[in-house]
Amino acid sequence: MAQIQTNIPLANFTRFRTGGAAEYFFQPENAGELAEFLRTEKFEAITVLGMGSNVLIRDCGIKGLVIHTGKMNKIKAIGTEIMAGAGAALPAIAVSAAERGIGGFEFMAGIPGTAAGGLITNAGCFGGQISDVLASVGAVDFAGRPAEWGADECGLEYRSSRLPEGFVITDLKFRGCAGNPAEIRQKIEEILVKKNAAQPTDARTAGSTFKNPPIGPAAWQKIKNAFPAGLGIGGARISDKHANFIVAGENCSSADIETLIRKIQDETGLELEIKILG
Repeated sequence: MAQIQTNIPLANFTRFRTGGAAEYFFQPENAGELAEFLRTEKFEAITVLGMGSNVLIRDCGIKGLVIHTGKMNKIKAIGTEIMAGAGAALPAIAVSAAERGIGGFEFMAGIPGTAAGGLITNAGCFGGQISDVLASVGAVDFAGRPAEWGADECGLEYRSSRLPEGFVITDLKFRGCAGNPAEIRQKIEEILVKKNAAQPTDARTAGSTFKNPPIGPAAWQKIKNAFPAGLGIGGARISDKHANFIVAGENCSSADIETLIRKIQDETGLELEIKILG
């Protein structure tokens, strides 16, 4: 049984590599262990953290309990279905599907997040999104009781979902289609080439910072129009490669990133895609 820890720095659990500590920290191995823990331990506030690829944790850290799903990362295939733990990395799911000749998951190769995190934001890129392949979701509530929802109960829309509050996602079932492994791998390679060419993949960044507006220019174009020469605040700056990415440099704080975010919003009115915690 995993043990609860206290005052654990969270910077190493996020892609920005910034942020304060968790007051309490628990890293379960599987859904059963998590359910047992929640049945016996009670906290006023619970925050769930996966790969930290779409979040900014404030420098003050997070009060209450942080559940990290990184070890709940098993991936299993049956026919053209993929069962994945909440903490399974989306690129790993894409590779696993390709090895088994299961198509429909190629887009996941370009998303540096977990299965559960991808569900919450209905993550997508290069023509695909989670709602295209989701079949069902398993979860436990904060009292350790199990729950299950079909894909149509998750309210998945563009970069958003309408999942019930007070639950921790534990596992997901996806449904793909039969395909040629070589052709699937080729699609994945093409996606990664495009991603590396267009995005600062080697930098400390949480991915796309803002949602694209439903009409008008894309978020990156609005930012570029507002700040043609770029903008930096403290250790944070707008990426030169893709204006919808904020890059954390040396000695960057979460406060630097959040200040830059608010400055961009003041000028563009864009809605955040990443989530700010703490």
